[in-house]
Amino acid sequence: MPSILVVDDDAAYTAALRELFDSVGLEAVVANDGREGLRLLRDGLQPTVIVLDLDMPSLSGVSFRFGQLGEARVADIPVIVCSGISQGADTARLLGAAEFLRKPIHAAQLIRIVRRLIGERHGSSPAG
Repeated sequence: MPSILVVDDDAAYTAALRELFDSVGLEAVVANDGREGLRLLRDGLQPTVIVLDLDMPSLSGVSFRFGQLGEARVADIPVIVCSGISQGADTARLLGAAEFLRKPIHAAQLIRIVRRLIGERHGSSPAG
């Protein structure tokens, strides 16, 4: 089953995303900051897609992404940056993110993007 790693420090937001992904048959694993997200990846988690916030304490989304890119086993996992910061789109582009969504995000748009990225990673067209 495809899984999504959500890296964001907003507990209400991550709970909503977990519920959203669950409602469409996708498993979501939540990391409360970039440090925890990197630890999960280094411990063997192999998500299909990563949903990443940029502005987090402890370890930012930018630092997380650099750490991810430095780990060959997970470097090619596509990242969707979801952020409300003013330069979010530019930062996402510089980080090589697959997509950028400005918060507050639209659930249907996020699901469409996740399904497309899952289909691309698995070499098939995404399910409805």
